[in-house]
Amino acid sequence: FSAVVFDFDGLIYDSETPMLRAWQQAFERYGVEFPLDRWIESLGRPSYEFDFYDILNEVTGRTIDRDEVRAFRKPIKETLFAAEDLRPGIRTWLDEAEQRGMKLAVASGSSDGWVNGHLERFNIKDRFAAVITREMTEQHKPHPAPFLAACEAVGVPPQQAIALEDSPNGLRSAKVAGLFTIAIPCPATSTLDLSMADLQGESLDRLRLVDVLSEAANR
Repeated sequence: FSAVVFDFDGLIYDSETPMLRAWQQAFERYGVEFPLDRWIESLGRPSYEFDFYDILNEVTGRTIDRDEVRAFRKPIKETLFAAEDLRPGIRTWLDEAEQRGMKLAVASGSSDGWVNGHLERFNIKDRFAAVITREMTEQHKPHPAPFLAACEAVGVPPQQAIALEDSPNGLRSAKVAGLFTIAIPCPATSTLDLSMADLQGESLDRLRLVDVLSEAANR
């Protein structure tokens, strides 16, 4: 194995839990339950593929003012986002992978501005040889295109790469692409079925790269 490909949202930076909490509170404000099944379906995919404002209209049977919903959700998101740092173990994994001469990449369904903006904020952007965002592939997770693009960008065959993911759609994408998959859920995805992964862990700070490489080599 000579490369590690990281998901971004929920894996490097947990934006998924704040987004989920903000939507749940918004739906509750209008007296309806947030549809978790639709949210699970949206994970890892570009946000424009799932319009939760339209879904709110659908479940309430009303035409809700989008600006009103945005204004309600904005302070909730900003407060929760501000409390989030890099997820535990990320820097250690980056250090250990680099020490072993492994290539590092990101494969995300989020926008270039969002992903690279946060990577720069945490001062880790330069550590990745490739950052694949939604603008760079025509097809998105659970399609294998993002992980195939990441492997191609760093010059490593998918069968020689490890994928770190937190969602079912991301795992499907990586597995179909041919990578060895590791599921590391964030709080918002901790109750989802991630059993399709080759290996599962509670957190990257409890899972050493050397142990993963040993396990992967024996599969």
